[in-house]
Amino acid sequence: MAATKFWPINGTGSYIPESNPQVLIQGTVGTTGIDGVAASAVTAINALGATNVKITELGVWVASAASTSIVFATTYTGVTGVRQVNYYNGQRPAVSIDGPISAILVTDSTPNDLVVIDNGGKTATFPAGSLKQGAIYPIQINTVVSTTSGDFLGLSEY
Repeated sequence: MAATKFWPINGTGSYIPESNPQVLIQGTVGTTGIDGVAASAVTAINALGATNVKITELGVWVASAASTSIVFATTYTGVTGVRQVNYYNGQRPAVSIDGPISAILVTDSTPNDLVVIDNGGKTATFPAGSLKQGAIYPIQINTVVSTTSGDFLGLSEY
């Protein structure tokens, strides 16, 4: 497997791309952010954790979101002005962008337990210390039931 994308397994819940949709928003795009965004969209972005959010068409990450404005983590150099764009949680595979997680990489020398549900609906449990740092284990992850943030990375082939 030639892994091309990596995601931190940083919490429980679904890691299926279909569970992480792109969300359409509109506003005035500038070089450092977007103004005039619906307050409900700002609330939704903050619920994801603003710094986890990526703007699809602009290719930039969000640094913060407040009131009706979004601030970018890096300067945007493309076309500015009023437009529609999509955002999604860039910390998990996203629908129509990414493939599913097909393996895990252990990043901690003493990883805690990991419990996941694979794409067949079967629960896989790995007791603390049973997976070794630096090793890649080919297991598809749909849902993470139990983990410790920073212990594992999910890998995808595309």
